[in-house]
Amino acid sequence: ARTLSVLRGTYQQFGKRGYQYPAWQLGDEGKALPGLDRVLAALDRPFVDDWSRLIFFLEPHDALKQGSGDVTPLEALRQGRIDDVVSAAASWGP
Repeated sequence: ARTLSVLRGTYQQFGKRGYQYPAWQLGDEGKALPGLDRVLAALDRPFVDDWSRLIFFLEPHDALKQGSGDVTPLEALRQGRIDDVVSAAASWGP
């Protein structure tokens, strides 16, 4: 996994003093979740701002359902379903 210092500049940082990252973006040992950079790249298009990206990660997405349960992209990413989340991000739009 890449370290956060490598991922600066990919719409992952918030705050004006130094670098501050939302805790939900971090996995083990303080590193960015595996696949996060790929998902953010899929969301990097006109009219998808930082708040829209946050909404994408925290709201259930139909393409990620498992059985009858709703799954958010963040949950799916933490489960290792990187390709599924990237696909969902590519087809998603505010």
